[in-house]
Amino acid sequence: MRARRWLVRGVRGTGRGDRGAATPLAVGLIATLVILATLLLGIGAALADASRLGHTADSAALAAADTLLGWHAGEPCAVAERLAERHDARVVGCTVDELSVVVTVTRSILALPVERSARAGAPDLR
Repeated sequence: MRARRWLVRGVRGTGRGDRGAATPLAVGLIATLVILATLLLGIGAALADASRLGHTADSAALAAADTLLGWHAGEPCAVAERLAERHDARVVGCTVDELSVVVTVTRSILALPVERSARAGAPDLR
């Protein structure tokens, strides 16, 4: 009987100072993991949006180059602007050379302005 009481109470007295010490530690650890997971998901979503913005710049430049080369009717920069607007981006630069177009688009990602540029058209032979 004494041995059982000693095992239940521990070596020092009643052991009341250690009761429930793991619960706050576990709650703190779970809260930390939830916060880290939320941050990682946010960063992952921002990286995916930045990649999508690069694809939008590529698409807008290709559409503008198709128009410049006469495969579609219209003005190259206007076509690039329409395509960028459909993808929730804004054209901030559109440069038309002889046979190529450089398009720069921007969008706000996590409250930060992000820009991507793309070039499309005939190869640069210089």
